[in-house]
Amino acid sequence: MVKSLVIVESPAKAKTISKILGQDFSVKASVGHVRDLPKNKLGVNVRKNFEPVYEIPREKEPLIKELKEAAKKADKVYLAPDPDREGEAIAWHLSEILQLPNKKLQRVEFNEITKDAVLAAIKKPRQIDQRLVEAQQARRLLDRLVGYKISPLLWRRVNGRSAGRVQSVAVRLICEREVEVESFDPKEYWSIKAELTKAKVKQPFTANLVKYDGKRIIAASEKQSANSQVIDSEKKVKEITKKVEKETVKVSSVATKNSQRNPQPPFITSTLQREAANQLGYSVKKTMQVAQSLYEGVELGKQGPSGLITYMRTDSTRISKQAQDEAKQYIIDRFKKNYYPSKPRIYERKSKNMQDAHEAIRPASVWQTPENVKAYLTPDQNKLYKLIWERFLASQMESAEVSTRSAEFTAGKAVFRASASEITFPGFTIVYNRQNQATDSEESEHTTNLPELKKNEEVSLKSVLPEQHFTQPPPRYTEASLVKTLEELGIGRPSTYASTVSTIVDRKYVERQAKALVPTKLGKAVNLLLVEHFGNIVDVGFTAEMESQLDRIEDDKVNWLGMLKNFYKPFGETLKKAEENMNKVIILSEHNCPECGKQMAVRSSRFGQFLGCIGYPECKTKIALTKEGEPVPKDRPSSETCKTCGSPMLIRYGRYGDYLACSVEECKEQRPILKLTGVKCPRPTCGGEIIEKTSRRGKKFYGCSHYGLKQCTTAYWYPPVIEGGPKGGNTCPKCDNILIYKVLKRGDQVVCSNKECIYAELATGKEKHA
Repeated sequence: MVKSLVIVESPAKAKTISKILGQDFSVKASVGHVRDLPKNKLGVNVRKNFEPVYEIPREKEPLIKELKEAAKKADKVYLAPDPDREGEAIAWHLSEILQLPNKKLQRVEFNEITKDAVLAAIKKPRQIDQRLVEAQQARRLLDRLVGYKISPLLWRRVNGRSAGRVQSVAVRLICEREVEVESFDPKEYWSIKAELTKAKVKQPFTANLVKYDGKRIIAASEKQSANSQVIDSEKKVKEITKKVEKETVKVSSVATKNSQRNPQPPFITSTLQREAANQLGYSVKKTMQVAQSLYEGVELGKQGPSGLITYMRTDSTRISKQAQDEAKQYIIDRFKKNYYPSKPRIYERKSKNMQDAHEAIRPASVWQTPENVKAYLTPDQNKLYKLIWERFLASQMESAEVSTRSAEFTAGKAVFRASASEITFPGFTIVYNRQNQATDSEESEHTTNLPELKKNEEVSLKSVLPEQHFTQPPPRYTEASLVKTLEELGIGRPSTYASTVSTIVDRKYVERQAKALVPTKLGKAVNLLLVEHFGNIVDVGFTAEMESQLDRIEDDKVNWLGMLKNFYKPFGETLKKAEENMNKVIILSEHNCPECGKQMAVRSSRFGQFLGCIGYPECKTKIALTKEGEPVPKDRPSSETCKTCGSPMLIRYGRYGDYLACSVEECKEQRPILKLTGVKCPRPTCGGEIIEKTSRRGKKFYGCSHYGLKQCTTAYWYPPVIEGGPKGGNTCPKCDNILIYKVLKRGDQVVCSNKECIYAELATGKEKHA
């Protein structure tokens, strides 16, 4: 029987959709992109109207062959990559490769992977949207032109560094913030509190000094005016304290104010990344990987496989009518009717660069509560799903009602204020109470034990409590705050935030210190060069405008070719000037050369970074660096002994990795250090073990311990799975070859090591690998 073929990009999504659609459909995965620009050359013919040269990666050729054969046999082919620009581009590349008539080849979108949504999407196929493809292609070519033209310059001037269009702007923001932090001059200021007691009430309460001699008391960081003042010295504090202690303290005013706290809108990509960082401590990359697994589907026991959330790359807060109605029913059933507002909540985002292509991130069904699905989720999945579910449900609920009592007290020229808040109706906070913390001024006035007071009532002054403060520099960016800033500035899109942060860290332009992102010496040097010679390319406003141009291509308001031409002409002129004027940058380290005493500089080679003497070529001293950037010590003790003379062996650093060398100089014995993985070589006649090795180019791989000795060629670029695979062990369920563990942007995968076998599944977190 001829089946309809559905092609998605993820094996995990293919598995879920296959079980939903049943036997009439064959569902296969493209495993990401099937064509791309070449890795080792520009791949854009600028003279032929920026014609891109796409290539099929060698490792994808068996998969492409299989997809072509399946497409020929199928009566219809549905292309179902993710519902965004990148997904549309993948669908277009597939259509170009498969070369099928439009009647047979159609595009479908799944905003959520549930039975109803998948079946509804299959009934409403469409043609590929060429505007989305052109917008994504323009972005890809733009990034390639910037990266491949500027990077060679940096390679020659800063020893092997590369540049990227959006990443370079992110590095600039972090570097500029670091300058603010380093140049910050802290200013002293004081706050004063009064510890007060009411007659016949044992427990004291505190009130904050808010006004003195008719002027408001403000912090040194606030803007000063004629009606405000800063207590900036201990002398002033003592003067005010002395006068207050002599005065009678009376209640000058008492007020009660009722207010409402409104729920926050459901998550979009950037707010989910920020909240997951703040509440769960997740990195941006981890948040997106876990969210991807929730979107692509989870096996829910008897219910079968189902996606638990809607598509997670979105900048819209809108919610479908069906989801609103479902939330309303749930709130009324589980809580009282007064927990639902008089009319459904509608959240509108006003952003000039908003695409509004998808709904907000929400649970596919609000009836799938975190408690119901907890048993089927990993701990990370459960935490993130709970966060998304609670935020969405709260966004549809009634506001919380708060009653705030405040009192002001006069003591001569001094005015103190205290307040206490009480939630009179919890509203949405019964589900989700993770609002942003109060400001410093609100916190300082707030007290938990404010007694009932009347106007003109006297209270006793127990003590005056001055406290010294210093203004703080602007906080360094964290992953969460950087994403927020990029979004506010209109730089990047929901699908690019995670990769932007990962790239600048991986390239060692930025390092993580606790949660803060701090520029490295290398990052600062590269940024200075780019700002000096490519100021417009790494300009925040220019980059935001380019993003806006890409959006207009999608809206069919701008021609993608015209946009690239307008960009490239001035860019080419800037590039030519930079070639002539850019000087070589030497990044000095804190270490001196052990041979000649001169400073060592940080340099790069194909094997990574190292320290080289600035006296080169007269002094050729080189010292390798660890991953943390520290010099590798030449000799380190080991527990091994020399087989020739019995002397202790030392661990010595070599170009291709550490090795053992005899501590006696006359003895020349050396041998490699075997890093065992615990995985036996799959060749039955070999008897070797898979160990960690290093290639001639310094790249780590995993090969048989008999590699090159007994003509065993077993080798993998990725670490082998030790245990926890689909069978509980480490072998492929289709062909019994060793499984390998791949760390990918769209989520870690367990893949068969046999290139002829296309088995690939999203990692569950239970796998143990080398």
